[in-house]
Amino acid sequence: MIQLTKVNKVYEVADGDFYALRDINLLIKRKEYVGILGTSGSGKSTLMHIIGLLDRPSNGKVIISGQDTGRLKDADISKLRGDYIGFVFQQFNLIQKLTVLENVLLPTQYAKEKLEFNPHDYAMELLRKFAISEKAESYPNKLSGGQQQRVAIARALVMKPEIILADEPTGNLDTATGEEILKLLGTLNRDLGVTVVIVTHDQYVAKKTDRQIFVRDGMIVKKY
Repeated sequence: MIQLTKVNKVYEVADGDFYALRDINLLIKRKEYVGILGTSGSGKSTLMHIIGLLDRPSNGKVIISGQDTGRLKDADISKLRGDYIGFVFQQFNLIQKLTVLENVLLPTQYAKEKLEFNPHDYAMELLRKFAISEKAESYPNKLSGGQQQRVAIARALVMKPEIILADEPTGNLDTATGEEILKLLGTLNRDLGVTVVIVTHDQYVAKKTDRQIFVRDGMIVKKY
């Protein structure tokens, strides 16, 4: 599903090269529920960007769903990302001028090929599954933080990706609401077979996953 081999990410700075990632070797299997844990500046966000095809490594190999991404053009990378990966962010990133339903449907507007399902019906199915279907015509500023994150997760799922990358998904939520979101992500993994990767600085959040990967100074230092 996700395989990184000898991946480095290097930036040129005034006093030499800075390694944001150094010799990363990582395998995440299909249907796994994994936490990537590290403090601020550890390289965990850079690692997420590489896995999510938002950035390319300086060198090394990144294979997503059997495809060697180093051999792909930018347009092919974008298609692969759109087909296989959904993102959930700490800040929700909902568009305030769009309704809940319109926010969920937004990724389908960029599909370059005809979808094999009815986007509207599937979006409503997701909203019902997440117990927010009654908010379909509401705007994000009328929702609680937990409801907004559920909308963001529905948006991440609307293209039926195989992988969900969640970057600090509970960071802006109170403890009780954060627990609900973690439970929801776990349910997506167990019941729908979605590969879920949570990137976090919080050990408690990481321990909710089935396997934890610890990153420090751009290197993987522990795996459990």
